Amino acid sequence: MSQEMDLASLVEYNINDCNAALDVWYKSGLSTEIPSFAACSSSPVYDCGRYITTMVPLAISSEALSRGMMLNWSTSNKDQEYRGGFVLDPKRGHHLSIIVCDFSSMYPTIMTCCNISPETVEVQETLGEDVEGEVTWSSTHVRIVLEDCVALFPYKSTSLLKEVLLDMVTLKKEHRKSDHSMPNRSNPSCSSAVTSIGRWRVKLAYRVLERHGLKVLYGDTDSCFVCPSDPALRTQEGRTTAVASALERLKQEFEDTPLRGMTMEMDSYHPGIILLDKKRYCKLNLDGRIRYTGVSAARSNVAGLVKDKCMRVAESILKSTSRNEQVDSISRHLETTMRHVMSGRVTVKDVSSIASRDGVKCYAYSSASGETVRRALWESHLDASDVRAPEVLENVREESDRTLIEACDVLESAVVGGKKLLHPPEIPSQNSLACCRRQARCLGLVRHAHGQIFDFLYREAAPPTPFLNRS
Repeated sequence: MSQEMDLASLVEYNINDCNAALDVWYKSGLSTEIPSFAACSSSPVYDCGRYITTMVPLAISSEALSRGMMLNWSTSNKDQEYRGGFVLDPKRGHHLSIIVCDFSSMYPTIMTCCNISPETVEVQETLGEDVEGEVTWSSTHVRIVLEDCVALFPYKSTSLLKEVLLDMVTLKKEHRKSDHSMPNRSNPSCSSAVTSIGRWRVKLAYRVLERHGLKVLYGDTDSCFVCPSDPALRTQEGRTTAVASALERLKQEFEDTPLRGMTMEMDSYHPGIILLDKKRYCKLNLDGRIRYTGVSAARSNVAGLVKDKCMRVAESILKSTSRNEQVDSISRHLETTMRHVMSGRVTVKDVSSIASRDGVKCYAYSSASGETVRRALWESHLDASDVRAPEVLENVREESDRTLIEACDVLESAVVGGKKLLHPPEIPSQNSLACCRRQARCLGLVRHAHGQIFDFLYREAAPPTPFLNRS
């Protein structure tokens, strides 16, 4: 906008914008309340206006402003490369009897144990032998090597931020509250130090757990999926006991580091888990329900044709321990879908996603004229004869989860004893060429759905199994 306006117009625009903000300021009474609050709390108006509902983000700037000291806002620190938590590559495939463990209040605990705060940080230049991400400690300080500097924190002393976070962590454990403010984000050195210690701590934890008889299948920042390495431990009780013993050893390891208050606890037990990729997996809960994480094909904004079959494939795998039963179940589901689509009976639910209009959920799809058609949920079984099937299904295929869609052709390449799993029916002779093309596009969507989950499960991730050679 500024490039299209001359200087005078731009000045007038900015003045009007300021006047609008001042008008709101005066009419709402903030012009009196916020300065009064600042006077009572001995804090600058700047902080009270922006952070009145949370902790002042930077104690140093707050103190400087409250004393009327001038701060140079014309320059800023060099942007540091932000690196989040460490994510372990998953061991893709179908795994049985998995236990999920997680760290309780990980980042606040790191900040309190190491006394990470803008009040306590000391920045030094890196040495020649320093390696980025390295964490060491002495009897008094924790030393973290960052991208272009070294941050030191006196972990045995105290600070205002440390005391506040200790209270917040205690409150969370007692009342299960999880809304932590993260004031370390306002200081580049503190922010980088927290995430660096987090990555170092996760790698240390995984080494300790594997050394004490556990196999880490996947780790995601502050949680991990584990199971005992001993195949003899098959029962839930035996596996839970083994994991509890390893976690106790991990707690003892942390006692020799500044992270003495860090604990990892068992969160949940799952009879089966399908690991697809980082942050993408399906978990079977003890109550029989399946929870999907990062699998967009199972979301409400995906056409029912894809969502239903993706969920049925996952259910067939997770709720059966026999490979032969899994293959047969998947085959039946896909063959039923093929016959349904090739018969031309495409319903509203098959091609629609769940949308919301005026706060009411409904089905939505594109008609042959290109307009969006909305139908009530009770109309799911009606025929969608006005749907522009090829375009709609192509969009669904692109929007669906690539891990489940972009894969080998199950119907053509999955072979059991030299025979294809499915025998697609012949296309009815009365169908026109246009109808055949439409059905081919629908069929292509179904054929490619769940391909990769089937492929890695029965060919790549899993060892050779007898069902591939049965007659």
